[in-house]
Amino acid sequence: MAARMAQGFGWLEKLLPVNRLVSREELRDGDRAALWWLVSGVVWLTIVDLFGLIIATELVAPQTFAGVEFLTFPRIRILHVNGVIFAWLSAMYWGAVFFMLPRLLGRGLYSPGLARFSAVLWNLMFIGAFVTVAILGWNQGREYGELVWWLDVLLVIAWLLNIYNVIATVLTRRVRPLYVTVWWMVASPLWLAADYIIGNVLWRPQGYVGDPIQNLLTGTGGSGAAPTWIADGMLNWWYAHNLFGLWLTPMLLAVLYYLVPRITNTPLYSQTLSFISFWGMAFFYTGVGHHHILQAPIPGWLKTYATLSFGNAAGTGVYLRDRYRADHARALGQVLHQHAPALRAHRPDLLPAGQHPGFL
Repeated sequence: MAARMAQGFGWLEKLLPVNRLVSREELRDGDRAALWWLVSGVVWLTIVDLFGLIIATELVAPQTFAGVEFLTFPRIRILHVNGVIFAWLSAMYWGAVFFMLPRLLGRGLYSPGLARFSAVLWNLMFIGAFVTVAILGWNQGREYGELVWWLDVLLVIAWLLNIYNVIATVLTRRVRPLYVTVWWMVASPLWLAADYIIGNVLWRPQGYVGDPIQNLLTGTGGSGAAPTWIADGMLNWWYAHNLFGLWLTPMLLAVLYYLVPRITNTPLYSQTLSFISFWGMAFFYTGVGHHHILQAPIPGWLKTYATLSFGNAAGTGVYLRDRYRADHARALGQVLHQHAPALRAHRPDLLPAGQHPGFL
């Protein structure tokens, strides 16, 4: 079955030429591992989207699932949010990593078996999340960090196994230069590992009160970075927003830097710009998360940093929008200038007499 599914990449191979240093056998083994992750991601997408439909229905008709405890809004929302980020999108990203690495590095995946094992561990972890959150009602009560401690440990173990596989593949590569996609695929998982461990306070699993063993299993003792709620809130939103800025967004860029040049059969426009984006996100994104708590009594310098960091990203978007409009207007002006006589003859309303198209 896996062999037949791996052959499904054949159409993509015609579109994306393969580095000749990597053998077909190596690619086939890596592609099987990639498929384990990709298929898992598609299956979980179906499930967590169903959870999203359930909670959307409850917002409109709150009594729809009244009396069905495991379908209540608080429980299903936790599974939907965490499932979209980790069970679906992260699984798809890991599948993309294991597909792209051999084609960029000229060698097969370091350990396809390890990649498949981590996929099994990943799926078991989210089955455990469904049982603990939806059926048993256990969670740590922290945004984007609701899974109980021992599920966090399983997630981190699977994550570190994948990081080991990626770095080992890079260190034993046959192609020496590292394309920018590989930069993202090495750095982003490392960033997320640090972000998840710190944000979920894995060094302090039992909380502050009650039975430590019960709290360890159920999360009912809470989990926090400090005995004050404001310190924990600051850490929580540093972690939550960096899920997007240090993992989801960089990995999307990794995929785009790989697919767009190959699909268009065009070299990357500027390697320098890709490096600027890499280091810019690494150094200037990490403090953005505190814009979620600007009205809370957090230090003023932290609010300023979060606002300015967010402003840099917003300013870049405004610049790109204005640059597109300027380029579009310039191109339109050139077209109108070239066809001005015909336009005056047939569409005087579009180009009034005496108006030079270059001013448009």
